Amino acid sequence: MTGRPRRDANRWLLPSLVWVVVAGLVALVALVVADAGGMHTGTTVLALVLASAMVLTGFLIANDADRGWLPVLITVAFGFKLVASALKYWVLVNIYARSGDAVGYHGHGLVAADEWRRFQIPDISLGGAGTTFTAKATGLTYAPFEPTMLGGFFLFATIAFLGQLLFYVAYRRAMPRERLRSYAVAVLCLPSLLFWPASIGKDALMVLFLGVAAYGAARIFERYELRWALLMFVGLVAAAGIRPHVSAILGGATCLALLIARQPEVRLGQTRRWAMILAGTVGAIVMASVASSQLGISIGGDGFDPLVDELRDRTQQGGSAIDAEAVTSISSLPAATIRVLFGPLPFDAHNLQARLSSVESTLMLALIIWRLPWILRNLRHVRRYPYLITSIAFTVGFVVVFSSILNFGIIARQRSQVLPFLLVVIVSMGWSLPESTPEKSAAVGAAPREKIGAES
Repeated sequence: MTGRPRRDANRWLLPSLVWVVVAGLVALVALVVADAGGMHTGTTVLALVLASAMVLTGFLIANDADRGWLPVLITVAFGFKLVASALKYWVLVNIYARSGDAVGYHGHGLVAADEWRRFQIPDISLGGAGTTFTAKATGLTYAPFEPTMLGGFFLFATIAFLGQLLFYVAYRRAMPRERLRSYAVAVLCLPSLLFWPASIGKDALMVLFLGVAAYGAARIFERYELRWALLMFVGLVAAAGIRPHVSAILGGATCLALLIARQPEVRLGQTRRWAMILAGTVGAIVMASVASSQLGISIGGDGFDPLVDELRDRTQQGGSAIDAEAVTSISSLPAATIRVLFGPLPFDAHNLQARLSSVESTLMLALIIWRLPWILRNLRHVRRYPYLITSIAFTVGFVVVFSSILNFGIIARQRSQVLPFLLVVIVSMGWSLPESTPEKSAAVGAAPREKIGAES
């Protein structure tokens, strides 16, 4: 009776050790790329610890649907993430001469870490609420261990990668398994998701908080359980501390999915659903009000037009500025969608970074055009998948809100917030979407409902 568990443990231990070694080598490569002039011992140890932790995470979150390939994919993807983080650090130091938000966050984080260790909330007030929140969060991250700035980059890259993993686990719970590996590769290895949220700053935190909220939403749609609503609430509130308008979009998209998706057969399902719709709508309105206050919008009247003008003037500067219009009607939505989700395209790129970004954007756009007949055909199945409705609604809302930003550099960086949701639409709808719902067909659906609560 005791032999089998021991054999299973040995079978799990050997590949773990192998991939720990691989992850360690990748971490060292990342260090060499970023700081060849003099590697810091503490940063080296930190990189090795983070890489080993991700290997262990891969084995812990794998289930019967992906155990054969997920740990390897997570190890490889996290290796890419560390290299991307090291590359971003190198660009900051050698090309931008340490002129960037990450430098300020690192400095404030070192100061705030001392106050967190004394169990005090740091007294920091910077340019805006989101900037202040990020500085305090950086200090909290640094409280157990004060890293070098490169170490801080690795810490925040890991934070973003955990968010990417949460997006994957949410997809695994809520969507069919046929394209599970495709989504995993896309959300873990897409260059934009590897590179942009890989440094100290808001983008890494937003990917984590949105990932928490997305996973909570995926679990809510199963049985309308309050505990998952609380988890989503935590993610949305944390995201609202940085970018409340993005948090409001996700809250509203989830409420829309609850409203129009097919209801699971659970006790008091209708009551639970309407209670969550009401609570979510109120929350989305509150977050939208917070966003309007921070951005200087006066609700009602002509309040939105001055905001659009201000954003256009503020962002339409520099070499990445573009001449376009914000979404003010349905007719302007297609052009804004191309610009926000896929810009810059090759003819818009005027430097190396923009050209590299345009390659990914062009390939994604080409993939959507190629699979467009399937996407349109699968629209009739959308109500069976509330997480898919959430992803579509969030993507559309993101396009509308961010169409006022007329700078490809800013758009490319902040697009990491919407890409996990856009990938849900492409991967699930671009191919055959099963007729039956996940809860009625374990062969094509998410994890069987009797295993609810087995995942973390």
